[in-house]
Amino acid sequence: MRTWRARFYPDMAGSLRNVVWEHLFTDNLAALIPDPVAADEFVEAAEWVLAREPEIGFPVGEGSPVWTLPMPLIDGEQVALYYTFDKTTLYLL
Repeated sequence: MRTWRARFYPDMAGSLRNVVWEHLFTDNLAALIPDPVAADEFVEAAEWVLAREPEIGFPVGEGSPVWTLPMPLIDGEQVALYYTFDKTTLYLL
């Protein structure tokens, strides 16, 4: 599994945000899903949507810059992505 990753979409820079996987995100993802290919597949759809419409999730608190998106269950446990964003970049926390 990568310890840091950024995806840049220069052809669609006007409609997509660049995506950065923070170190803690990759560590937590590896703990949840040890297989790197399965881990990437698990996050890929959410990453695709969030790069376009990050407001689809929910802020963790009123006025908070951190947002959350519920994800499918893993081994019966609820999982959520935490992220923050600006006009150009989405950071998976």
